[in-house]
Amino acid sequence: MSERRIDLTRATSIIDVLNTRANIQSEQPSYVFLSDGAEVGSLTFAQLRRRARAVGASLQEVNARNERVLLLYPSGLDYVVALFACFYVKAVAVPVYPPKMNQNLERLLAIIDDARPTIALTTSAIFSRLQGRFSRIPILKSMKWVITDEIDCGRAGICDESGITEDTTALLQYTSGSTATPKGVMVSHGNLMHNQAMMRESLKHDDDTVIVSWLPMYHDMGLIGNILAGMYNGAPCYLMAHTDFLQKPLNWLKAISKYRATFSGGPNFAYDLCVNKAQREQMEGLDLSRWRTAFNGSEPVRAETMRRFAETFSPYGFIPEAFYPCYGLAEATLFVSGGSVLKGPVIAAFDKAELEKHRVSAPDRPQDGLTLVSSGKPCLEERIIIVNPQTLARCDEGQVGEIWVSSPSVCQGYWGKPELSDETFRARLSDDEAGSYLRTGDLGVISRGDLYVTGRIKDLIIIRGRNHYPQDIELTAEASHTALRPGCSAAFAVAGEETERLVLVAEIDRERRNSVNMNEVAESIRQAILLEHGIDVSDIVLIRPGSLSKTSSGKIQRGAIRSAFLSEKLKAIYSWRPPVRRQTSEQTLQTEDALRTVASLRDWLSLECSSRLNINADKIDVDQPIACYGLDSLAATEFIASIEETLGIEVPIDKLFMGAPSISKLALFLYEQLKSPGPKRHEAICHNGEMESDKPYLVRLSRSHPKLTIVPRLPNSPAWETLI
Repeated sequence: MSERRIDLTRATSIIDVLNTRANIQSEQPSYVFLSDGAEVGSLTFAQLRRRARAVGASLQEVNARNERVLLLYPSGLDYVVALFACFYVKAVAVPVYPPKMNQNLERLLAIIDDARPTIALTTSAIFSRLQGRFSRIPILKSMKWVITDEIDCGRAGICDESGITEDTTALLQYTSGSTATPKGVMVSHGNLMHNQAMMRESLKHDDDTVIVSWLPMYHDMGLIGNILAGMYNGAPCYLMAHTDFLQKPLNWLKAISKYRATFSGGPNFAYDLCVNKAQREQMEGLDLSRWRTAFNGSEPVRAETMRRFAETFSPYGFIPEAFYPCYGLAEATLFVSGGSVLKGPVIAAFDKAELEKHRVSAPDRPQDGLTLVSSGKPCLEERIIIVNPQTLARCDEGQVGEIWVSSPSVCQGYWGKPELSDETFRARLSDDEAGSYLRTGDLGVISRGDLYVTGRIKDLIIIRGRNHYPQDIELTAEASHTALRPGCSAAFAVAGEETERLVLVAEIDRERRNSVNMNEVAESIRQAILLEHGIDVSDIVLIRPGSLSKTSSGKIQRGAIRSAFLSEKLKAIYSWRPPVRRQTSEQTLQTEDALRTVASLRDWLSLECSSRLNINADKIDVDQPIACYGLDSLAATEFIASIEETLGIEVPIDKLFMGAPSISKLALFLYEQLKSPGPKRHEAICHNGEMESDKPYLVRLSRSHPKLTIVPRLPNSPAWETLI
């Protein structure tokens, strides 16, 4: 048997694994820390055990057993040592990231207030920086501070590591939720061991595995998916600070090349960053041929991102089949599902209109499809089911619902929140009392055995009875103009007078910020979303690069961004809001007598159309199809009603949009109707005495609601049902 392939059947905790590896692989490197590409520190398995036990001895002296211990370190090997020190003495680790000046201090204090740690492990530099705040922030002063810089490794022999069981809580993993109400997931040693076994099975870790990670050490993906995975599999793990990656994304790929890494990855945005940087830097000498598992998770996985990355880096040995989309969450320790190594991602197109109704089916035409990337299949004894979140009944195959998970990796609950824990971690089906499940809060569907994640329940945007996934709207917005940064926008709904309103916040590219026409960018966003999704954006906020609120793993914090928008705390470099829709008054009221020329009709129609589109009338090209401006069905109905009320001419809405009529054509049609005797209605709009094509161009009627209209569309743009 290989030294790496040790027998783990009797291992209760990751400490059992470290002790075994320190005996068998004592001089082999376990962790190496990189700074700007250079090695600045390393630990063998034996050195790690010795240092962790020495820190553990100091923890014992302050009675850390079963207590919560705050880990307050910058990225580095001290973080790894402190984590294992807590494990050794049966303390509950609480990984956090130290604040820079006042940044992140609010979140740190919220976590401390929730977890109530009695002890904090840190460095002398961080302690001296925080000590000055003790008088103003009593909660910091209340903890016992253990400075680990110069702890004598000779103390390792007095560390007592007995008493760890599978049910012993190993750490509190704080999720990237609200700062006001942080939630600490209680992760047991048994959870950690089972999740590592799942990942070994799905990711095919073996004797050749080499790990490179830039992911934050205090986040589950970095801590469990990389640091602890390295220990469990006996693989060398090369670590770098996430700030190093964000400043120089290609340092990540250069490390993969230099150390011939087989396993590395991150959220979708990481791959976009590399592509954008590669266009401006020479890649000479880069070799990605050993990279066999490029995992992509934590945020929506985009097929276009993977295509661009593969296209850019295939010349440097990257294998497109190495992409490994996966799904996970802190409440299930980390890993839930994934694909097949070196088989490539599974990508499917689903009908957009059906997906809005929470069903999936193949589209009839390519332009009607929405591309989703599979998050793979469950592993080992894990069960994944799709459940109606309202009725708690299991969904049929092909129905979208909430993702529920049953697995030994499902954690113990939220620290100090028993009711929320029961609701989230021990949910039961309404028609089946056998067994409990974790409610993930994510929407998804299982199709042909593969799990597809479609969005978050709390992020779902519902406008006029239609479901919209924010990531789809964000993708449309980002593709509308080259000045917008990929993966750096947020769509959400806010309350309106009659219905929910859509808001879009997006970052402007750093190099385009001072040269681009911001109004042009906003107009591009608005038109793209209107034509693709049939929703008119009520507010567009453009912000500077790097200022969009994200979690440490790159997830867009739509809730936090929404709160900042509502409290007017977003630091906008440009804001767009439609002008207030004009009200009918004696000054603006038009009569049939006043509209007796084609020109006056044309001007009046332009004003009517622009007021319902919330744009200036001078933006209306009277010779362009009305469809170019994307009247949604409510606005179209109001437009027709105004014509009928003012002119007494009935224009059936299903005829209004046949043959791509323009304002000019519509004005001519109305002029002819005003001149002709008899009932003032027509079956279609005429131009120069000729009937326009009967081919529907914009609107068709809903089969289930014949009086309800469909959102207008252009060719190659999907039509969406909208209830009015």
